[in-house]
Amino acid sequence: MKHIYLNDTHTIFAENNELYLINDKQQLVINIDTFIKDLPTIIRLCKEQYTQSNIDLMNRIKDSLKQ
Repeated sequence: MKHIYLNDTHTIFAENNELYLINDKQQLVINIDTFIKDLPTIIRLCKEQYTQSNIDLMNRIKDSLKQ
């Protein structure tokens, strides 16, 4: 299985029931019917990771201020 890592995107659009995410080197095409069914899980996972990332960052800032 090949993995694609999209660090950022400069273009996002949809046509023909496909979602396109494009950066300078890659293009990811997702079937919208499949994606929409997975969207609640994707949103939950992203929210959890974002929250954890912010907690970790705040803890590092607090620790650096104590020094």
